[in-house]
Amino acid sequence: MFGAATSGTAPDQQGVASGSASTAQQIGGAVGLAVLVAIANAVTEGLTGSALRSTTTDCLRAAILVAAAGIAVTALVARRFIPERGAARHAAR
Repeated sequence: MFGAATSGTAPDQQGVASGSASTAQQIGGAVGLAVLVAIANAVTEGLTGSALRSTTTDCLRAAILVAAAGIAVTALVARRFIPERGAARHAAR
């Protein structure tokens, strides 16, 4: 990730680019975790006993599915940044 963030950046600006990528990664992780915790605890208020356990299980399942969907979307977006094999050969000529 940091290599991609600093590629094409002037040598004197690579520290700033790497720092920006690191900051974005940390903020994204914190916000993502907050969203998943909010999903996991969405409808558990006031419940006790077996109803709480059942609802917590369902909400955790929903949070995991949201996380998996986010990972899948990220993988699809990241594929757009992978150069085609033939494109690198043509650029070298």
